Formats: sequence, structure tokens, C-alpha cells
Amino acid sequence: MSNSKTRNSKQKNDKAKKTTVATLETPLGPCRVDLKAAKDAFDEARKWDCSPPTAEERCHEDYLGGTVSKHLDFWPSRQGSLMLTELEPFVLKEWTVDRLTHFVNRGKKEVDPSYREVKTGVGKAVEVAIGSTMCIQNRDSGARLCLSTWIDCEGDVRLDIRFNRNDENGPQIAWDFLRGFKEHYYAHGPQRGAVFDVNLNFIPRHSGAGEKLVLPEHTQRQVDLHIHCFCDHRAQIEAEGMPTNKGIILSGPPGTGKTLLVKAVVEKTDMTTILVSPEMIRNDTISSVYNTARRYSPSLVILEDVDTSAGIHRKLRDHPVLGEVLQALDGISDNAGVFTIATTNYLERIDDALKDRPGRFSRIITVPVPDAETRRVLIERLAPEFRVDEADLDLDWLTENTQGYTGDWLRNLFVT
Repeated sequence: MSNSKTRNSKQKNDKAKKTTVATLETPLGPCRVDLKAAKDAFDEARKWDCSPPTAEERCHEDYLGGTVSKHLDFWPSRQGSLMLTELEPFVLKEWTVDRLTHFVNRGKKEVDPSYREVKTGVGKAVEVAIGSTMCIQNRDSGARLCLSTWIDCEGDVRLDIRFNRNDENGPQIAWDFLRGFKEHYYAHGPQRGAVFDVNLNFIPRHSGAGEKLVLPEHTQRQVDLHIHCFCDHRAQIEAEGMPTNKGIILSGPPGTGKTLLVKAVVEKTDMTTILVSPEMIRNDTISSVYNTARRYSPSLVILEDVDTSAGIHRKLRDHPVLGEVLQALDGISDNAGVFTIATTNYLERIDDALKDRPGRFSRIITVPVPDAETRRVLIERLAPEFRVDEADLDLDWLTENTQGYTGDWLRNLFVT
């Protein structure tokens, strides 16, 4: 009996040893590796690593006073550059910068920080340390961190936050710093309250569109009620506990003034506005846009010419872009404070799932071909723009004989 137990114990021990052995497929055939033995050998080799620390490693270790670890985050090039415009302002609120430098050649050589001009608005730009190491100390707690900004091999902008791993509070201090920095950026960064497109190009808010826009009276009433009134009273709407997400479709033939109307709406609001045109849409564009819109709510999302956007046409129902649009517009609570305006020249082309569900678009406003009264006002406004004396115009004749003309065609009439 004793011999049997001994054999069973030996078999179990042998089996346990075998579990650390793995077979790896290589170009030369299968290779058996004892993973435990390999790890033990690696750990032993590290003990005998006599290579001197780099200049960057010495900087971190000397300043932090212990074994160094890090948290990090990264962003695509343009977004990351914008993020870094607020790094120094955020740091200076509660921290003191003890050292500002930069390391290259894998940390072996110390040089001056590298800077890049970053556009932060229309006609505005700032110099940003895109490659730097910043040693900072909290003025209240005395906590220390080392911040490194750099561009990785894929072109992303990275922020590394190093801390003393021997300090039990070190990891939390680093996480709190990173979270606080991102919250600061979303509250105070250049995108807040700005107008920009998917590629983060800033667009002027004021274009004079409101002075040029002329709509039929019944259309103007709908615009005032469903767009301007909602934008002007969004705070009261939220206070009453009513949904603050809204979707409007502007429909009408080409040239009737939909784009001009959108620009006029943008002029009258101070909301962060994101412009999405068809050529900018990729498989993940819509979800990214609405993630951004939620961060900056109250916000306005403009979807231009949705009938030409891949995946929004009914014939492309299974295209992933349509799925993104529907998913982004579905959640009322998720999209709180996000107002969407979509424009289309051909309403019949838009998938029914997009236009017939109240949670997605609550109103369709038709921007029609100008009626006689609207054409007359348009002609009167266009005349001085093209230095035409109204005395030389037969307004009655022009109004009567331009039936069916859109605003664009009336403008071309003056050009020719």
C-alpha cells in the first residue's frame, strides 16, 4: 500500500513538472521549452546585468528616489498635440516644475526639449513641448512625478507618468494626475466651445450666414421653434428633466440654403460644434464623433449630405457606417446634451431606420425652393452685393420669371 502511494505521488510530481514544458512551432520544426527554467534563467541573468543606467533612467531614479514605474496614455497625432497644449497650464496649478529637459537616443543623450507649433483655433497657435521630460513636485503633498512627452513609431503622441514604485501611494498619485489632466483638457482645452471638423481643423463660427439667409416664413417658424428655441433654452429643458438630446433633418433640393441655414445656426450658438462631411466618414468615425460630442456636451453635431454618406443609403443597409449612426443616436441618456442636425438633398434615399424613429431624429424640416416672396427678398439682398442699383432692376418681372430658381441659381443670375 505504501509503495502504491509513493508511485502515485511520484506520478503527480512528474505531471506537475511536465506542465511547465511547452512545444513551440518554429521554421526549423517543433521546439520544446521549459518555461519555468527559462524564467529562472532570465531572472538570474537580470541580477548580473552590469550595463550602466541611461541618462534618462538616472534622471528618473535620482528625482523619484526609488524604483521607477509608469502609467501612460496616448492619442493620435493631431489630438495628442492639442492635449499637450494644456499640460503645462494643468501642471502649474498645483505643481512646481523642478526640471525641464529631453532625452534622445534611447535615453542616452540629454538635449533641450523639442517644440511644435500647434493650431488651437482660427488664427491661433501655441508652441508645445512635444518631446520633453518634466520633473514636478506637488506644492501641498510633496509628491513627485516625472512626465515624458514623445511621439512613438506610429506617430501617436504619448504621455508617460513615472512614479516611485516603492511608494505605496505612487500608482494612485500617477493615475489621479492623468485623470485630472484629461478632465482639465475637456473643460478648458481649445476644443471646448469651438467649431471643428472630424480632422480637428478649426472653422470660424461667424461667417455672415445669418445676414444672407432668407427662408419662407413657414420654414423659418419651424427653424425657430425646433432649432433656435431648443438651443436657447437647453438649460431650462434639462432642469425640467426633459431629454436634452435632439435630432433634426434638413431636407430639400440642392441649392435651397440648407448649408447656409446650418452656418446660421452655428453662428447663434456657443455650443461645441463638430462638422462631419461625407468624405471624412470611415468605419469608426461616427462613434468617435459622438464620444467627443458627449465629452463636450452641450454640443452640436452636423452631418452634412447624409444621403451621400457610405452606409446611410437604404441600399447599403448592412454597411457598418449605418450601424454606427443608428447606435450613436439610440441612447437618450448617453447622448444627453448632444444636438444633431443632418442635411440631405434626397430624403427618400435615407434609410427608414434613420428617419422614422423619434429617438433618432424627432423632426424633418423641409427647406423648399423659394416662393415668390422669398425670391423677391433674395434678389433685393443680392443686388447690392453685386453692386447692382435696384433702380435698374425690374423686381416684379424678375420675381415672376424666376419661378423654380433656388438661392444658388439666383446668385448665378447676378454672376452672369
